[in-house]
Amino acid sequence: MVGNIVDVIIGSHAYQPPGRLKNIVQYHPFPDALRDVKLPDDLVIDPYNGSKDYTAVATEECYKPCGEHKILALASGDFSPTTLSYLEQGRPTVNCKPSPYDLIRMSYGISKMNFGGHASFLMQGGYDHLIFPFETPEVKDIQVSMAKEAFKAHFGEYPKGAWAPEAGIDLQTLETFANNGIEFTVLAPWQAHGIKKIESENWEYVGSAIDPGKTYKCSLPNGKSIAIFFFDEPLARKIAHNYCGIYSSSDNFLGHIKNTRQNGLTVTYNDLETWGHHWGLHKGVDSVKTVSETLLALYDGKEIDGTIYKLTTFSKYLKEHPPEYEVSIKGWTSWSCHRNGSDHGLGRWGDHIRTDCDCGDVWDSKWRSNLRYAHEFLNKETEKIFFHKVGPDYFIDPKQALKEYVLVLCGKEGLKDFLKKHAKPGVKNFEKMYKLLEMQKFSMLMNTSCGWFHGNLKRIEPIMNMVAANSALRILKEILPRDRGQDIEGRFIELLSQVHVDFTSADNVFREAIAANPNYYGNGKPKSFLATAPVVAA
Repeated sequence: MVGNIVDVIIGSHAYQPPGRLKNIVQYHPFPDALRDVKLPDDLVIDPYNGSKDYTAVATEECYKPCGEHKILALASGDFSPTTLSYLEQGRPTVNCKPSPYDLIRMSYGISKMNFGGHASFLMQGGYDHLIFPFETPEVKDIQVSMAKEAFKAHFGEYPKGAWAPEAGIDLQTLETFANNGIEFTVLAPWQAHGIKKIESENWEYVGSAIDPGKTYKCSLPNGKSIAIFFFDEPLARKIAHNYCGIYSSSDNFLGHIKNTRQNGLTVTYNDLETWGHHWGLHKGVDSVKTVSETLLALYDGKEIDGTIYKLTTFSKYLKEHPPEYEVSIKGWTSWSCHRNGSDHGLGRWGDHIRTDCDCGDVWDSKWRSNLRYAHEFLNKETEKIFFHKVGPDYFIDPKQALKEYVLVLCGKEGLKDFLKKHAKPGVKNFEKMYKLLEMQKFSMLMNTSCGWFHGNLKRIEPIMNMVAANSALRILKEILPRDRGQDIEGRFIELLSQVHVDFTSADNVFREAIAANPNYYGNGKPKSFLATAPVVAA
């Protein structure tokens, strides 16, 4: 006899730093950009560890097989827009037809058919993989808008849900989601604070003990609201680390789902790269096969001990089960700055208060805070130039122009027509407009979260951020009077010199990264462009 029905959402987040390609983090000179001259597909050179395109590895081991085994058409999740653009351009070259990019797009359409018009895909909340609470309201809004337009460019419609990078949120981030038409997001249970029945005035503190078996309404200061799902942390941890041999068989995987919940809803959220890349045949584990078989069984409705376990999507479940409870959230939290039951706020990415964070195997996160301070200094300088001092002289609306610039980045609009459309009457200096847009693009890109994620600076992730920062500096120095530009550059490098980790100072890493990755100056020809401030010994 069949009793309860348990709805199951298997969620995932697909992101790789954008291809490790120089032409993503380096300035493309205006004459070449206007003529659509393509820069070489050279990898960013890591002077310490050598260069490797890990996105190509993840595509071969994960994205391609997950598409071929129907995982992308059944599991819910989000794809980074920069990763999608990288794949769309045929990078890497993977021997399969349809291509990995086409598999992803086809999976989106199939998921809509599978779930009654409720696609399984969310959008990554920002165009770049930034930690939202650190960003200004303008940048938050621009990033969400760019991500939304990129999603439409790839899939033909706007998304209903969004996953904030690293689930890094505050109330302002959730407000920005709601202002951009986002209906729901997904958080970790320790990001909850309190709950109450809707219409009730009696709040109850729950914290990590929140029941993830239902949806919640989060009322926001701007008068709007957003629905929040919380994932089942014990099950998600097993999926992430192959605990209890969860990938040994689909029956074992289904057994762990059954042990997690016998009624209501169960949600998991993990890196998509877990399947095939982190846990794959190279480790003697066929996670792709197991997950595929599990999803197919759940899609058909799997009866276990009298309970039916049925696969669904976030938007489908939300429509069928509107929230009955309201939740308040803990701002300045994430899903991955949390260790041994202890929440570290956003210390992993340079929170100036939580320098006690030991995530990423570090004993002191003060270096992360100092690095964040250096980035914030340069961000403020570029934002003053773009939004207030120079940008308004060229653009009808600088903020709106930057939002829509994503259409150029996605290849959906030509650069020349775009600049004409956004130029103030009488403005003919389209090169200056282009430089302003590129400067602010790099100023956002340099804050990519993985530059702080690990335990040291001599890795490809912080090096890519430094190359992007140098691109922003290069343009800034061309826009401002020479003395002012050099002053800003000198102050930025001075702040980097105060970042010390493992007997290394960030200014020296910056110099070595730039020396290994000289800028392009027309027709794809590199030319050294080194910062001028003196090297400070570590």
